[in-house]
Amino acid sequence: MSTTTRTTTSTTVQAAGRRTRLDRLVAVNAAFSGATGATLAAGGSWWADQLGGPAPVVVTAVGLGLVGYALLLAWASGRGLTAEAGRAIAALDAAWVAGTAVLLGIAGTSFTGPGLAATVATGGVVGLLGVLQWRAAGRR
Repeated sequence: MSTTTRTTTSTTVQAAGRRTRLDRLVAVNAAFSGATGATLAAGGSWWADQLGGPAPVVVTAVGLGLVGYALLLAWASGRGLTAEAGRAIAALDAAWVAGTAVLLGIAGTSFTGPGLAATVATGGVVGLLGVLQWRAAGRR
């Protein structure tokens, strides 16, 4: 009986159960982004009202963009992310949080209670995921 050894790189699919902490965090990010995006896309008109009246098509487009981003993250998380990719994803999360702060500063007073709560909570989750991904990328 002979055994075969195969060398892998960080860009190849890792064996089941061998996913890194970074891979798992990005998978969580994918799930959260997908759920948020689907919620925005499906309820564009309602969310537009909660967010102070942007055009429903804008809210729906943001939702669909998040679904696409989630699919990309899900794909990447299953392939063994490099530290550089992890930091890039964390930087995108930081940009989302900064954009959220700007949005709240400009239009937050026109949000309804649910709109404000959802925006703040989403920014908080994205910020936390970004910090955790950045730290996990530093351990690679």
